[in-house]
Parts: sequence; C-alpha cells; structure tokens
Amino acid sequence: MVSRLCKDGRFPLALKIYDWMEKEGIYKFSSRDHAVRINLIGKVRGCSAAEHYFRNLREQARNDKTFGELLHCYVLKHRTEKALFHFNKMKESGSLLSPHPFNEIMCLYAKSLQIEKLGELEEAMKFVKQWEVLGNWRSVDNISIPYSVIVAYIKNGSLRKAFYRVIEWTNKRKAGVDKLSLLLCDEYLKLGDLFIAFDRFQVDGCMLFEPVEVQRLFLPYVEEECGSFFPLRCSRSLCTRSLKTDAGKTCLEIIPIKEKNKIKVALLIHPKNSTQSVNKDYENIITSLVESGELNEARKMAMEWEASGNLTSLDDLNISKLIIDGYCQESLFVEAEAMAEAWTREKRCWVRGIWLILACHYQEQGKMVRGLECMRRFLCLTPSLKVWKEDDEMFKMFLFMVEYSRGMNAAGYFMNRKYDLFALNESLCHRVYDQQNI
Repeated sequence: MVSRLCKDGRFPLALKIYDWMEKEGIYKFSSRDHAVRINLIGKVRGCSAAEHYFRNLREQARNDKTFGELLHCYVLKHRTEKALFHFNKMKESGSLLSPHPFNEIMCLYAKSLQIEKLGELEEAMKFVKQWEVLGNWRSVDNISIPYSVIVAYIKNGSLRKAFYRVIEWTNKRKAGVDKLSLLLCDEYLKLGDLFIAFDRFQVDGCMLFEPVEVQRLFLPYVEEECGSFFPLRCSRSLCTRSLKTDAGKTCLEIIPIKEKNKIKVALLIHPKNSTQSVNKDYENIITSLVESGELNEARKMAMEWEASGNLTSLDDLNISKLIIDGYCQESLFVEAEAMAEAWTREKRCWVRGIWLILACHYQEQGKMVRGLECMRRFLCLTPSLKVWKEDDEMFKMFLFMVEYSRGMNAAGYFMNRKYDLFALNESLCHRVYDQQNI
C-alpha cells in the first residue's frame, strides 16, 4: 500500500501510515523501510526532520541505505554543504558500497555548475574518474557531470586542462562528447584562436567525416551560431592588402597591423627579362572614380582603355583589383563575382588573384562560407598549389586571413603556428610557377 501511495505521489498519507505502524508496534522496520521513511520525511517535513530521524536510528540501522537516502534528501533540496559533509561521513563509516551516493553528489554540482566547490579542480577530476570507472557514463543523458567539470575549468581559466580532458574523452568515444568539444570551440573563438577552435569543433557524427567536410561544417557554424561572441564583421584598418612587384612577380601582401608576420601570395608571374611599369595616371583616374562611387563608369573606362591595347597585364591586375575592391566595399558581391567569372572565362592570367581578393572581402563581411568558396576558386586556378593535401593549407590560409583582419592576438604567436605560416608563404610565393595560360 505504501509503495502504491508513493507511486501516486501521495507522500503525506504514506508517511502517516508509517507513523501509525511505528506507534502501534505491529511491524518491524527493515533498513529498506527506514530508508523509504527518511525519503518521505525529507519530502514532507524537510531535511531537518529527516536528519533528526536518522540520528535517532539504532547504530545497525545507519547503513548505506539510510545514509544514501539522507544524502538524496540534501541533494533534492540543493543543500550543497550538508550533502558534501554527509558524503564524507559516509566515506569514513565505510557506507559507500554503491555508485549511487557518488552520483548524487556529482549531479548536485552538475545542476548548479559549481563543481569547483568540491575543492581543487584536480580533486574534482578524481571524483569524475571514479564516476566514469563505475560505468555511469553510458549515454548522452549523463553528459551533465563532465559538462560541469569543463565549465569549471573554463571559469578558472584552465582552458589547456579542459582541452586535454576533452581530448581524452573524445579518444574514448564517450557519448555526448561533441557537446563538450563545442563548448571549448566557443571559448577559443572568444579568444580569437580559430585554429584550436576548429580543432575542437565537433558536431554529431563529425568524427566520421572527411577533413574537407568538417571545414565546410565549421564555417557555417561560425557564421550562423557565433555572431554574439565572435566578430563576424571587421574593420579594414586592422589589416592591409596591397600589391607589391619584385623579382619578376607581383604579389598580394596581407599585413596585420598588430603582427610581424604577413601572408604573401604570388598573383602574376612576369615573363623573363620583361619590364612592366604601372600607368599611374590611368590608375589615379580609376581610383578617383571608384572612390566617388562611379563604379560602372570606372569599369566602362577600364574596358575602353583595354580595347585600345594600352594596358599591360600588371595594369590590368591593379585596375581590376581597384574595381573589385570598390564593388565589394559597396556590398555589391553579386556584381563583383560576375566580373570575376567573366575574367575567368576569358582566361586572364591574373584572375586567380581576383578570387583571392574576393575571399578577403567576403570574410571581412562575415560571409565565411562564400569566402572559402572563393579561396577554392583561387586554388583551382593555381595548379602548382594542388599538391596541398585535402585543402588543409588553403584552409589554414583562410583562417590566417580571418584572424589577421580582426586583429586577433592568436595569429602567428605560437611556434607551430609560425612554422605553418612560413611553410604557407613558401608555397604561395616560391612554388608558384608561370601559369599565364590558365
């Protein structure tokens, strides 16, 4: 009868029946009965009454079952300090005979996201490891406990330790670990480190995907989900782009204001023994038209001058960049891409550089997905770079561009990051060969 009343949620009546049975002395209570009664007292009369009942039990009745129910009472009422004190008493008395008391404590802190109150985080991790060893992490529903640990690490500024914990659980293929990885991913995005953020990026089933597929999932995530804490749009004053001609090549230099390291990409290879000079007067006219918003007029004049045969390939690249910059600054990306497509069909020797410039403009406006697609067009038009394995280097270059244009401190600081950048520049400048006939 008592079980049926409890099942129906009629706790006061169930407790009255227990009180009557004790008063009449018609039933000898077992340890299980005492435990159920403590549970009912806690729900009906509160933790203090349950404590009082527990203290008045005979010594042999104070076992793992009754200890556990009083602990459960503290957990239900969110009495954290009492619960922890009681848990330690259970350890001292040898009443920790099952994983349930441990689960109670961990769930209490998981709900409040205050697991650091268990003491030092390393001590808390010992609890988590014991909890894990006991086989409690079976499904996604159990993620709240490790989630609270990672949150505590983040609050304490211990991102590196959180990183290694998530790596460990990822290698063990723990259920729901993708949620922990996304939590870390977001924190590294807040710090402006896209490389580690990408490394920690996981969605359901992500580990089964190819690297290029993961790249294609990461950028929409940044673009669509992270705008509240990641600067999608950025100021052009944080990073400059300019064309430099030297040693028979014209390169696009991407130079971050706060960094010593720059990205240098060869866009145009000049024929041997050729001297190509820029028509500055003509360039100044086009610049004036672009700056005054006369984009169509600038484009029309460029086409007329080109038809007259007065332009070199270097002039053509400079002027095309000016016009593309003008269209993108007015957010006329459709028109800018249409021009790039037309120049691609005409097999202009410098058009790969236009796709790279478009990629820069897109990511500055927070359009990460389109930016990466323009980077792919740049790669497709640069055959000597197709040795890049699974587009990894191209994706690194894109992340460098995103970090640089936002003045993020992470870009280029770590030693392995510098090596990546040096290798990238080596590919972009020295392995690019003459591809005038694309």
